[in-house]
Amino acid sequence: MKKNLLPLLLLIVINSNVLAQTGINTITPQSTLDVNGSVQTKLRYITSSGNILNDDQILFCSLASGELTLTLPNVNNLAQGRKYTIKNVNNSNEPDVKIISSGNLNNLSKNGITTNTITLVAGESIEIIRTNNTSGVIWQCLSASGKITASSATTVGDVKYSALKADHNGWYLLNGRAINTLPAKAQASATALGFTTNLPDATNRVARQASNLAIGTTGGSNSNAAVTLTQANIPRFSMTGTTSSDGSHTHTLTDATVTHHSYAGNVTLAGSGTRVPVIPTYVTVGMEAAGSHTHSVTVFSRPNSTDTATPISLATENAYFTVNTYIYLDL
Repeated sequence: MKKNLLPLLLLIVINSNVLAQTGINTITPQSTLDVNGSVQTKLRYITSSGNILNDDQILFCSLASGELTLTLPNVNNLAQGRKYTIKNVNNSNEPDVKIISSGNLNNLSKNGITTNTITLVAGESIEIIRTNNTSGVIWQCLSASGKITASSATTVGDVKYSALKADHNGWYLLNGRAINTLPAKAQASATALGFTTNLPDATNRVARQASNLAIGTTGGSNSNAAVTLTQANIPRFSMTGTTSSDGSHTHTLTDATVTHHSYAGNVTLAGSGTRVPVIPTYVTVGMEAAGSHTHSVTVFSRPNSTDTATPISLATENAYFTVNTYIYLDL
């Protein structure tokens, strides 16, 4: 074996010096390193949460229950180009594997989205490579597998508003859909939150702080039509007040009265035969001054309980902008 190895090493040295290329099992390397044969690399099996080591390369992860979390190395200890391949080898419906960045920094990027956590469900694998950045995006995901978790602080049951129009990364649109249409893990989370049949429907609704109502309870009307208020909707009530004071004053009353018989023409006086004309007498009565005073008035909202009036339309909707409401049910 030693005799066979020596010519090979000499060949590598010669090729490296002359061509700046290294060939293994070939005398005509076409790349900086050209291996004409199989390549073996380090493979480590992981069954509990822990750190990814600097010299790791391929990691197979499995866990019977709970959750397995792997933490990437401190980037200051690694040069650019370091690559890890990580696979969740659990069977379907078994625990996920979460890959988080050192210090929970948002320096992982996948599909243009920056995060600090990527989750692999059973059977999924991912390749992650160290970039040349010293801040911002330091780890770049090279494969499509793995779901992004926006923040490690996200908890099942969290609610958010978003301009996105579809479910994403464990966030599910609150649109009233049946819970049995969700993935198994999301169904379990929804049930644990008390949603047994359907998710709440947040369409055209505003949020209300829960008090004695169950979480997810809906009520009221989602109509944005104006409310028409008619006079019949208003109870009959009186409005009282006083006139303004007009100082000390009197009121004059003029009335026409007849002091005797009130018929026209002449009256014959008894026993004399003399006819005397009867003239109506006008009497002016002066009312006693009452000093400075006011007058009370009563005005009713409606003359009676059966009258009608023109309805009035009242707008009930405030100015708004629209977004979608999501609930986090885990990946």
